[in-house]
Amino acid sequence: MEKRKVSVILPTYNRAYIIKNSIRSILDQTYKDYELIIVDDGSIDKTEDIVEKWIEENTIEIRYIKKENGGKHTAYNVACDNADTELIMIALDSDDYLCEDAVEIIINAWNEHDGISGIVTLCDNGDHTKPVYDKYKIDKSGICSLQKAFAENLFLGEARFTFKTEYAKKYKYPVIEGEKFFTEGYIYYQMDEPMY
Repeated sequence: MEKRKVSVILPTYNRAYIIKNSIRSILDQTYKDYELIIVDDGSIDKTEDIVEKWIEENTIEIRYIKKENGGKHTAYNVACDNADTELIMIALDSDDYLCEDAVEIIINAWNEHDGISGIVTLCDNGDHTKPVYDKYKIDKSGICSLQKAFAENLFLGEARFTFKTEYAKKYKYPVIEGEKFFTEGYIYYQMDEPMY
């Protein structure tokens, strides 16, 4: 079987009451050559039961991994370790959702740009009146390093990331006993790689 193009990863913890919205938005994508990796960070609610029902539908490949609670950053590491696709679409939170053509847009952008390590996409908060980044600080190609983008505050608002899998596996979070939170910036400040 040919390797899938992209893994969409969804870390979750005690989100049984809302995770179906995220899963439904992922299943309804116009682009279908992807897998969904759900990493359950030790939920004690009905998350597993809900995910099992989606797996039984067999609409797309869903891999469900339940682990001991260690924080979202450790769920991210587990997802990266288990992905074997070309790209990893990072961490749709279990209370977020994707527009129906989100994966297709990302794949098209990926296919149009050589030499990049990933793609930054900005989340829509419903306010379309403000610029989401300073276009004058990013070169005309739209490419700069993630490290530079964050160091110079080029983004306003929440963003999602799609990385080439080899980079997602290279830049992971440290696991420190008793520490259950690492800011995403830990990864972004390390990644001095060209991003679109």
